[in-house]
Amino acid sequence: MMSTTCTHTTQAEQIAREIEPIMRRFVAQEVARLTPSLTPAQVKAARADREILDASTKVGLATDGLLQARFSGAGEILARNKLLTATRQLHSLMKKHGRLP
Repeated sequence: MMSTTCTHTTQAEQIAREIEPIMRRFVAQEVARLTPSLTPAQVKAARADREILDASTKVGLATDGLLQARFSGAGEILARNKLLTATRQLHSLMKKHGRLP
């Protein structure tokens, strides 16, 4: 009984070794087919969108910080300055990437 189990395990390992290179090739072809190829313009636009989104997030966080400071009554001037800085950065990025006239 022990030898039958060992034989099946050995046969399974042999089959796995034989089909592994074939499966790797199929998987590589499928990955290449599914991976989108981006043009340089698309890459540049994606980078611009990411930078603008990050700056917009900072403006949102600064706005939230200002509202919290107003509610608590402490640190409103610092929060307002942070919001102004974040807004200026967003404005300059929007101009840099041609999203503002």
